[in-house]
Amino acid sequence: MEEENLVEPEQSKTAFVANTKFSVQLTHFIKEGLLIPIPFNKQVAKILKPFYIQLLLTADGYMATSRISDIYELEPSIQEAVRNYLFSLVDEVIWLEEKRENLSALLAQQLENIQTYISFV
Repeated sequence: MEEENLVEPEQSKTAFVANTKFSVQLTHFIKEGLLIPIPFNKQVAKILKPFYIQLLLTADGYMATSRISDIYELEPSIQEAVRNYLFSLVDEVIWLEEKRENLSALLAQQLENIQTYISFV
């Protein structure tokens, strides 16, 4: 029995592309020992344990996230997303440490988790 074509092949191809939503996810490995300079206070952060940054290609650029924090960065390139994600992690540690005495239990746990991956040298 021959299959019936409901749509012409060219229309089908166009309709499929137009209605398809897809994403591409990449990972970037962050090595133990990586140093992250902190320009505004002349400190350096050091990666204590390796981890992966997940990069999701979106319509607006690359979104960087990881399992060690709930922050994210959205940047036009992979390099910018990774770099700014690392800076944001460091900035988050600094902010959470400054507010340590007034943190909720959830934020205190988040600080503790991030500090297993990042310290200041």
